[in-house]
Amino acid sequence: FGPTASGVSVTAETALHCAAVFGAVRVLAETVQTLPLHLFRKTSDGGRERAEDHPAYALVTDAANPWTPASEFRLVMQSALSLHGNAFAYIGTTDRRPSEMIPFEPGAVVVEINRATMEPTYKATTAGGTQRTYTRSEILHLRGFGAGYRGASPIEKCREAIGLALILEQYGAGLFGRGARPGGILKTKGKLTAEIIERLRVSFDSVMKGGEK
Repeated sequence: FGPTASGVSVTAETALHCAAVFGAVRVLAETVQTLPLHLFRKTSDGGRERAEDHPAYALVTDAANPWTPASEFRLVMQSALSLHGNAFAYIGTTDRRPSEMIPFEPGAVVVEINRATMEPTYKATTAGGTQRTYTRSEILHLRGFGAGYRGASPIEKCREAIGLALILEQYGAGLFGRGARPGGILKTKGKLTAEIIERLRVSFDSVMKGGEK
């Protein structure tokens, strides 16, 4: 998202160094991870019943794919949703029945709109750099708050507050580490030229300027 007014570059990764962000994302993700998840179907009388025979039931209660337990899948998806405002997973099928769900890196997926039908399509970039376009039936998209077809990233919207928290923490830790507060007077007998004054300013800034100093 670029640098903030405090000079700190805030991304989803660096934001996790902020204790408040880390705590919030962890509580949300680990809570969703531990919640029971069931699949239901509507009954003829307007009620509902567990659809344990549905092929997707095992994906949400047992394992999303051969290497990802369902609870871990929920943890990954909720973490991405909390940090990026969106979470994406590919829905694999066998004989037109859902057989696996594989999470995408949030930054690897671009949501595009079919202007003829107004349906979303998803363009994903693989680890090898190749691109593939998926239809909405092939993608599980969890979207957070925000206008349009993509959720707004909480980190991007709050990056100035997060940047301030990070720089204050950095400055406070450095201040206690140095054990002193900078102060003093520069004094000289002679007259300083503009060139010398500029060198002094640059030298002073190199030692004192910046949140880490």
